[in-house]
Amino acid sequence: MHLLLSARHDSGTPLPPDLAAPLWARLRLLFPLALVAVVLPSAARLVVPAASPGDAAGRLRTLLDGLRRGPRPSGPWILDPSVVLRRPGELERGVRDVASSPCDVPGVHDPLEWLFSTHRDVVGATARPWVTSARLAAASGRSDPRFAERLHQEVSAEGRGRPSPFPRLVGGALGASLEDIDRAAAASVRSVEADGEPPARAVDLFLVIGRALGRPTSALCDYLGRRPGDAYARMARPAPGEVDAALLCLSDARLRSPRDARLRSLRIGRPGAGPARGAEGGRHAIDYPPGA
Repeated sequence: MHLLLSARHDSGTPLPPDLAAPLWARLRLLFPLALVAVVLPSAARLVVPAASPGDAAGRLRTLLDGLRRGPRPSGPWILDPSVVLRRPGELERGVRDVASSPCDVPGVHDPLEWLFSTHRDVVGATARPWVTSARLAAASGRSDPRFAERLHQEVSAEGRGRPSPFPRLVGGALGASLEDIDRAAAASVRSVEADGEPPARAVDLFLVIGRALGRPTSALCDYLGRRPGDAYARMARPAPGEVDAALLCLSDARLRSPRDARLRSLRIGRPGAGPARGAEGGRHAIDYPPGA
């Protein structure tokens, strides 16, 4: 049995962006076997396996009460009634409904533009995914080797009215700027401005991808404000899957320019440097693969 859990932020204003990341981390810790999750400006939604509806809802209520009374109070939350998903068709509809919900936010045109959504994990854009396509396919009873691609078609069609291209590695990444590599590394580990110091994993991915794309070591370290010896002495080589996730973010502007968060730039604090962020104003350009 699975449950669709949903909670609404009831303060009259959207959840502050700097609280989305800690809420996401706590949801992941509390529901490690969730099949889909999203944190929206005014809600959190997820589908989880559960032997007891009351137990899962109670754990979510305890988490939200802790946020409301924490050092950075998030304001009150309203826990909606749980929806029981017993049949495979109900589960698939629940997953699609949650994964497509960022497109209900004004200005969001594609579910891949949303950082705090496990849909990015399923398509391969997260270095250390919470939800994998294999686990979601198994829960759905589907053994299709193109499961992630077909799911994205379904999810994006619900959000946009028509499917959007599935993200793929493209040769255009070879000409990426250091700023784009920075954003891609941050997006792949969900590093946001409120994090303070950038995660070491983002720095490692920046260095590995920069060198793989032929950028001089001196230019990469100057961008980071570090001496080459220090930067590489501290580096822990990322796993191939982590590098692939960051490269996928680099290949697709939807992934490296999220609408719901300001990414934590590796250059913050250096003269003339600013935080990486999603595009503002109208819809940003998406470098879809040729022929898409």
